Amino acid sequence: MSDADQILEPDTGHSTTVQGDVADAEITRGEWETTRSERDSYLDSLQRTQAEFANYRKRVSRDQTVAGARARNGVWQRILPLIDAIDSARRHDDAARLLWNVALDVLARDDIERIAPEPGDRFDPKTQHALTSTATPGSDVVVATLIRPGYRHGDQILRPADVDVTARTGPAGFGEGADSEED
Repeated sequence: MSDADQILEPDTGHSTTVQGDVADAEITRGEWETTRSERDSYLDSLQRTQAEFANYRKRVSRDQTVAGARARNGVWQRILPLIDAIDSARRHDDAARLLWNVALDVLARDDIERIAPEPGDRFDPKTQHALTSTATPGSDVVVATLIRPGYRHGDQILRPADVDVTARTGPAGFGEGADSEED
C-alpha cells in the first residue's frame, strides 16, 4: 500500500482515504462488526449512565427541597408559642400590637397562613382540633369559639386551630354519646 490508500467501509460501502500505518491495518468484516457492536454497547451504557445521573440530580434536588421545608416547618412550630404570646399581649398593650404586626409580616414572608375560623364556620377536622363539643339539636358541626389559632405552610398543617364546637345530636351527629356542657 502507498502512503495514502482507500479503505472500503463494510457497512456503508464508502471508501475512506487514510495515511501511513493505518492503511496497513486490514480489518475483516467480522472484526468490524465486533468493534461496531462494542462501540454501540459503550454508547448505550454511557447514555444509560447519563440518564441515571440526571435522575439522581433531580431526586437529590427534590429531597433537598423536602428536607428544607421540613426544617423550616420545625422551626416555625417552635416559634408558634411566641406568636401566641404576642397575639395575647397585643390586646392589652400598644407596643405588643406593633410587635404583632411585625410578627404577621414575618409569617407572611415565609408563606405561613393563620388558621382562625370564626364562630359559625363549619368545623374542618383537617385544620381544626375540637377541644369540647356542645350538643345542639338540628345543627351541623360548627365552630363555637376559637381557643387558639392554627397555622399552615402550603398544604402542611404546622398546628391545627383549637376550637370549641357545637354539634347536632343523633346518629349522624358529632355530639352523640359525648359529654357535653349542657348535661
